[in-house]
Parts: sequence; C-alpha cells; structure tokens
Amino acid sequence: MRYDVRPVVCDYGVFEDGRLILICNCSKNALLIQKILQTDCEREVYVEENKKGEEK
Repeated sequence: MRYDVRPVVCDYGVFEDGRLILICNCSKNALLIQKILQTDCEREVYVEENKKGEEK
C-alpha cells in the first residue's frame, strides 16, 4: 500500500492507494499518520521520531 498526504480544500488528506481515507486540519498530523500507517504496513512498530522498534 502507498500512503500520500495532499492538500484537500483548506485541510490535508491522507490517501491510501489514491483513495482519500482521512482529513486532518494540520499537515504535520497528517504526515505523522502517514508515517505510522506506512510503518504498520511494514509490520514494524512506530516508535517516537520515526524510529522503528520491535514489538514485544
């Protein structure tokens, strides 16, 4: 799966494979959600500051 963040009207949309799945007011929040979703697809655990860790 591919996740993208793009402007949507006056907010920011998170897209999954080109399909809008979420709208955020803040671009930084949308980018963080994008990173978390991408990390989850890689079967990793998202750890602060985009560091990947192992699930215990």
